[in-house]
Formats: sequence, structure tokens, C-alpha cells
Amino acid sequence: MVHVNENTEVIINVPTENDALMDQRRDMTHRKHSIRGILKHIIRGPKHKPDMTRTDEKIHAEIRRGAAEFVGTFVISLTLSIIGVTHALTKEKISLPMLTAVVDGLTHAVLIYTISAVSGGHFNPTLSLAFAVKGAFTPWRLLYYWFSQFAGGILGCLLVHSVFGDAEHLGVPHPMSVTNVQALLFEVIGSFIDIMVILAVAETSYIVGTHAAIAVAFAHIVIGILFSGAAESKFNIVLAVSPVILTKTHFDTIWIYLTGPVLGAFIALLVSRIFITKRDREETVKEATGTSMLNPAEDEESDDE
Repeated sequence: MVHVNENTEVIINVPTENDALMDQRRDMTHRKHSIRGILKHIIRGPKHKPDMTRTDEKIHAEIRRGAAEFVGTFVISLTLSIIGVTHALTKEKISLPMLTAVVDGLTHAVLIYTISAVSGGHFNPTLSLAFAVKGAFTPWRLLYYWFSQFAGGILGCLLVHSVFGDAEHLGVPHPMSVTNVQALLFEVIGSFIDIMVILAVAETSYIVGTHAAIAVAFAHIVIGILFSGAAESKFNIVLAVSPVILTKTHFDTIWIYLTGPVLGAFIALLVSRIFITKRDREETVKEATGTSMLNPAEDEESDDE
């Protein structure tokens, strides 16, 4: 490199090996930051979105909630339907009710850890209703939450039925070794325990967010082992209705699995009002509706309505 100083003396700077190495490092760093910036732009979108109005952001947040409920309920329905079919095909000696209870609990735990931050992780129409009655969930959301849950549940069951074609083992609920009244009692008690645990988790300041997965998983395992063997109890209207619709069987006893969860949920609401200390309402609302992983501010604005 050539420089001319004030005395018109020509000074020639010969680049050294260190200078070349420094230039190379600067060039690599610049490229690295450029690539990182491009990837961020692709994944997260532009930092400033002048074309995105506040209304559009709220709509996108609600769409994410509905999608999360659809995916979660679909996975649960698919998993439990597969268990019944594969257990019959492989003729495993392990107890089917116990296996179903464990898988159900673990599946709920995984889903709560992964997508509950988006929608609240209901995957159950009765739980959505309970949160709405409690005032921690906006009632108008029930419409698309229920639609997403039923669509996901039916699709999951339909997928297994279309692959295996064995309607007998899809997990159609019906009293097997108990009377209808006893089956209804099982459904009420199991739903009460399930909803009660979730309401308690949402109200307890030291067990919040994804840590709720542990309590919910154990609750599902316990009630599944206790009650599902004798009456094919589901404690979830979607999981009960989906196989009945697809197999067109046991319509005469479906009322048990529609009435039981609702009664259990309302009993859980009454008990929670008496025994569970109220936490700050904003925290309870966040547990019930989820907090968007992409833009939490959107959810806070949406919940204020």
C-alpha cells in the first residue's frame, strides 16, 4: 500500500502476514453476522412490520392457539387409538388400562412442555369450559377451541382406523363389567380429579408453566389405572365421542361420557373456590390461555378485552 506524506515522501507499506490474517478474520466475522441476520429475518420475520396492524397480530395469536389445541388433541387421540390396536395385534400380556394410563399421562406431559405456552394446553373441552366459568378464559374462545379439539380428536382416531381398519380396538367407551350408574360415577370422579389438579396448578404460585406437566401426568396415570379398566373411562368428551362416531357403536351409553366430565368439572370448580387460595388473576389467565412464544405482548393485549 502506497501513502504520500506532507513532505511528498512516498511511503510504501508492505502488508505483513498478520495484516492479511486480520483482514481475513474481519471478512469471516462480517459474513457470519450477515448469514445470522438473514436466518433471523427468515425465521422471525422482519423486526419492524409496518403492514401488520394490532388487529392482525391478535388474529395471528388466536390462530396459533387454535392450531396448538388441534395438534395437541390430535396427538393424544392418535396415541391412545394406536395403543388399543397394537395391543390387540401383538397380544401383549401387560394390562391395557395400565399401559393406556401411563402413555396418556406421559403424552400430556410432553405436550404441556412443548405447546402449552401457546394455548394453555387444554386438549379437553371440559377443561376449556371450566376455565371460562372460572373467569380465567374468554368465553368467545370456547367456539374455536372446541372446534379445534374435536377436529384434532376425530382426525387422530380416523387416521388409525384408516390404517388398521380394526374398529373393535379403537377404544370405544362403554361399561364392560359395571353398570351405567357405576360407569358414570367413575367418569365424574376421574374428571373431578383431573380438573381439580389442573385448576390447582394454575392457581398455585410455586407450580406454574411447564412444571404443571408433572402434576397433570401423574393425575392422568392415577385416574386411568383406577377407573379406565372397568368402564373404558375417558374423562375427555373428545376422546369418548371420536371412536363412537367412527365405529357407529355404543351410542346408547355415550351419555355417560358426555355427562360425567361436565359434572366432575363443576364439582372441581366448587371445591377450588373453597380450598384453593386465589392467585393474581393475570397469572391465572396466562396459565389458562397460554403465552405466545413468538410475541407475548400480543396475548397480554388480547386477554385485556
